[in-house]
Amino acid sequence: MGITPARKAVAFLVKKGQDIKIYNSYGKQVVDFWAFNPSDPHDFLSMVHTRTVLLKVSLSKGDKLYSTRRKPMLTLTEDTTKGVHDIIWSACDAERYRMQGHDSYHGNCTDNMRKLCFPNRVPWRCALRDSFPDFHIADDWVPDPLNLFMNVAIDHRGQLDIRVPTSEKGQFVVLKAETDLIIVTSSCPQDMAPVNGGQPTDCEYGISGQQEASADIMTQILQTISSSHRRRRRVKVALTFDFDAVSHWLGTGCHPDNNMADYSSGIFAGQVGAVRLLTLLKKHGIADKVTWSLPGHTIETFPETARAVVDSGAEVGLHGSTRTKASNR
Repeated sequence: MGITPARKAVAFLVKKGQDIKIYNSYGKQVVDFWAFNPSDPHDFLSMVHTRTVLLKVSLSKGDKLYSTRRKPMLTLTEDTTKGVHDIIWSACDAERYRMQGHDSYHGNCTDNMRKLCFPNRVPWRCALRDSFPDFHIADDWVPDPLNLFMNVAIDHRGQLDIRVPTSEKGQFVVLKAETDLIIVTSSCPQDMAPVNGGQPTDCEYGISGQQEASADIMTQILQTISSSHRRRRRVKVALTFDFDAVSHWLGTGCHPDNNMADYSSGIFAGQVGAVRLLTLLKKHGIADKVTWSLPGHTIETFPETARAVVDSGAEVGLHGSTRTKASNR
């Protein structure tokens, strides 16, 4: 199970036939949802094409969602809500909040998506970036998203009215991938309209066979390296892991917008994530050929996992105490 933290976004890869389950963990959170063809950034989930193919402005169980090539990308296979979602509204952006009277910068779904998708800005997860090095989209443009759980009513005059979502805590939708896809989800930061009931929250997501899919990506990278050796090319790869866990959020990652989901992700890294990574490295026989950097806080908080890292035979370096910034003295 993954988490899309409140006001933030995540990206992940799904394979054809996999199910993506998006939970409304607290009941009223809107999730902006994008999908891209990893081999063709111009082929992406399109709300205007979906509307014109379906000939309607709402979604029902069994509906397919279409790309700019009018190809089915996803199918809505399950929906435990009342079926209220939006395929009209654009992603919120900084200008939207200025129009609403917010003078300073306000986090928004447009920038959330940009930070994940543009190679010259914040990079994707390493495995995705390495697997799809040529994937990029124009940095001044973001497609209209599928707004899961968003409640936009249309009155008899054709006016749009944003209302509080009708979804309840724990309800979810399931979307089946009709092809390999790069998915981006953003827990909408809107707190100046009824979009999220006035309070943005985390949302959870699950992917069928997620662990196997992650392993497949790593296998693909390792096979590429192995193939290069067979062609007698000398390839050297350095794998290093900063095992920050919770310490990141206490040090350089400390920010007023942080919430319990951030710290929860750190705990997950210490108790589950690092163990999974060790298992994967051992599976491929490279556990003793990598470098781990461990902060003192991580060693004290997760001693069993830290010991497993040391026992793996990897090179281990001290990564400070809590990743605090160096002073100017």
